[in-house]
Amino acid sequence: MSSAFSFDVVQSGLIIAALFVAGEWFSRRTKAAVPAFLAAGILFAALLWSGLLPADLVERSRLNSLITLGILFVILGMGSTIDFRQLAASWRVVVLAALAYAFELGMILLVIPPLFGKNLALAAIPGGSPVAFMVQERARALGYDNCIVLSVLLLSTQGLVGCPIVSFFVRREAQRLLREGIPGGPVPSAAAKSAQEQRGDSAYMAFFKLYVGAWLADRLASLTGIPVYVLCLVLGVVLAELGFFKRDQMRYTESSAFFFFMLMAVVLNGFSAATPAMLKSMLLPLVCVLALDIVSLTLSSLLLGRLLGFSPWMSVALGFNIMIGFPPNMIISRDIINFYTDDENKRALLMEQIGTRMVIAGFTSTTFLANIMAGLLVALMV
Repeated sequence: MSSAFSFDVVQSGLIIAALFVAGEWFSRRTKAAVPAFLAAGILFAALLWSGLLPADLVERSRLNSLITLGILFVILGMGSTIDFRQLAASWRVVVLAALAYAFELGMILLVIPPLFGKNLALAAIPGGSPVAFMVQERARALGYDNCIVLSVLLLSTQGLVGCPIVSFFVRREAQRLLREGIPGGPVPSAAAKSAQEQRGDSAYMAFFKLYVGAWLADRLASLTGIPVYVLCLVLGVVLAELGFFKRDQMRYTESSAFFFFMLMAVVLNGFSAATPAMLKSMLLPLVCVLALDIVSLTLSSLLLGRLLGFSPWMSVALGFNIMIGFPPNMIISRDIINFYTDDENKRALLMEQIGTRMVIAGFTSTTFLANIMAGLLVALMV
């Protein structure tokens, strides 16, 4: 291949951007029924399987080199939009996400062993990348290749299954809130907005403050063992209440869109893990696990949401965070909200009612509980 068309940093980044443009176009044609990054991911997988794109496209673009810092900044920025009242009111979100995860895990450990054996059930422990890595490390040490394949497939396909489901319920919740009225404060006047922006940080100062928050979260995580992303959300709230962060601190960096682009690129990378051969070899247990996930999460979320005072739409969306995690939960919420309204105040209120809850639910189940339970359960694989 000519060097002019080699997959270097610029060309790889260009292709990723083109994939997201195509995904956004398809998402708008489906009225946000299919999230833009999911459509882009499916297109990427098709081009990858056909041999037209390399599996390490994201690595070649170097977009993943700053992803850890980007995630820390985005979560700190989200925390800066939440006040203590909202955080305290989120206990219902935490309870729903935790109990829905516990029900899903219990059903997998109850139903899968009689069908496929205990080890494959343990390989199907729900969670994100850290859980999959723990499972794969244990299975590799024991020589269980089938467990490794199932874990890789679940990590690669649970988003394909979970994202359209979450997208459907988030869309219905957004429609409900816009129809019935969004809880929140009054719309700020143009003069108030202008004055607020004049009192804002410069881009340099905004980055400096976010670096301070990221540094504090990282050091506290090493001292306490609490996941750094959870600490970022809490610190974002605290530092905004203390006045160190401005409200919506990320906005003042003038780079929010680029950070979201980086997050979406890394999510896209997850579609390169599974191959058609892998999918064929473990298709039956994969389908059984995913079907069990869908049934258990839907039933438990609806019941818990009814008891905790959530709408059916919000309940199921919150429960399914264990299948998609962060950042897809926030990206889906943001894209759907932006599709349904151009009013910046309504977008902010909808993000409080939907996006913030989704992120908190994802941290509860995927970041916190799933990692703890995986650390305990993988030792049972023998």
